[in-house]
Amino acid sequence: MRITLMSLGSRGDVQPFAALGTGLARRGHDVLVASAESARSFVEGAGLAFAPLTDSIGGELFELPGVAQAIRRGGSTVDVAMALPPQTEEAAVRKHASMAEACEGADVVVTAPTTYTAAFTGTKAKWVAAAWTPNTPTAAFPAWGAPSGVDNLTGYALAHQAEWDVFRGPLDRYRAAQGLPPAGTRSPLTTLGHDVPVLYPVSPVVIPPPGDWPPRCHVTGYWFWDRPSWTPDERLAAFLARPGAPVVATFGSLWPVHDQRRVLAILAEAAARVGRDLVLVGGPAQDLPDHVHQAGESDYRALFPQAAAIVHHAGCGTTAAALRAGVPQVPVPMFADNAFWARRAVELGVASAPLPLASLSVDALAAALAGVLSDGAMARRAGDISAEMADEDGVSTACDLIEELW
Repeated sequence: MRITLMSLGSRGDVQPFAALGTGLARRGHDVLVASAESARSFVEGAGLAFAPLTDSIGGELFELPGVAQAIRRGGSTVDVAMALPPQTEEAAVRKHASMAEACEGADVVVTAPTTYTAAFTGTKAKWVAAAWTPNTPTAAFPAWGAPSGVDNLTGYALAHQAEWDVFRGPLDRYRAAQGLPPAGTRSPLTTLGHDVPVLYPVSPVVIPPPGDWPPRCHVTGYWFWDRPSWTPDERLAAFLARPGAPVVATFGSLWPVHDQRRVLAILAEAAARVGRDLVLVGGPAQDLPDHVHQAGESDYRALFPQAAAIVHHAGCGTTAAALRAGVPQVPVPMFADNAFWARRAVELGVASAPLPLASLSVDALAAALAGVLSDGAMARRAGDISAEMADEDGVSTACDLIEELW
C-alpha cells in the first residue's frame, strides 16, 4: 500500500509521523512523509522518503517575531495563524499543489491537524486524520482553543469553525485554480470520527475515550519514535553521574518565544533553591553556573528517567515522554494545546499546578519544584502511570487500523 503522511510545524508535529512511518515501512508499505523543507534531514535520517511542501513553514515558525508576540500574549492557534506573513494567492496555490502532488498515487493519506486541507485538493486517496490533541466533540471535557463561558459541545463547534474560516481561504484559491468549486463554509472537522477515521496517538490511560465519541475515533497509544541508540556525550554523562538526580528543563521548539536569558536565569536559580543540579535541553548559549549543564538535542527516553522532576512546555510529545519516564512534572504552558496537556497532567496527579509563561518567576518555580520533589504520592502515581503505559504499542495499533482501510 502507498501511504502519504503529511504534517507541518515543529519537530513535535513531525516526529510522531516518523514513528508511524517506520512502523508502516516495516510492514512492507511504501511510505512518503511530506512536510516543510526544514524537516527533510530528520525524516530522511529516520530512513523515510520525503517530499517538500512548497511555501510552508516548519520548525522556524516560532522564530517569526509576529508569531512569538502572539504566543507571549497567550494567543490561540487562530491568533498565531493570523500573525503569519500574508500569503499571496500564488503561494497558496503552490502550497496546495505540492500537497496534491505528495498525495498523487497514494492509497491512503494521513494528515496532521496542520495539513488536513490536503484531503480537499482533489486526491482520490482515502483520508485518515491524526490529531495530537482530542478535537472530537464530547461533553466529557472542553475543546482546547474554545471560548470560555460556553458548554463543551458548543465550544467544539465554535473552535472548529474558527479554524476552518482561517484555513479554507488558501485552499479555495487552489481549488479555483484547478477548476474546482469552493470547499464550503462548514468545517469538515465535524466529520472526523464519523465519515473519516481519526487516530489519536495518545495513551488511553491518559485520555480514556469518552462514551459519546463516534465509532471511528481511535485512541491508539503514543507513537514514540525511539532512536536505535543514544548515549550522552562525556560532559553530560559526567554531570548525570553527580550525586542526586537533577531537574531537567526543556521548552523544545518554543525557546525563541521566551525572553531566553531571563528564563534561563529563573530555571538556574530555582533549581539552586531546591538543592538540585539542572540539565537544560536547548536554550541560548551562555556561561552557566556550576550546577547547570546545557545539553544539545537529547533522547528523552534515555534522559528523562534520570531526572527528579521535569520542567517543560506541556507539548503533547514532551508530556508523553515525561509520563513514560514516570517522573513528576512542572508544566509551563505557552501555546495551543499546552494548557490542555498541563491540565491533564495535573488531573492525573503527576504535575504541579501549571505556571503560565507570563507568571513564571524564581519564587513560583522554586515553590513548584519543592512541592513535586517532596510529594511521595505524586512520585508513586507517576510511576504507576508509566507502568500502565508500558505494554502499549501505539504505532502497531495505528498500523492495524490503517491496514483495515485497504
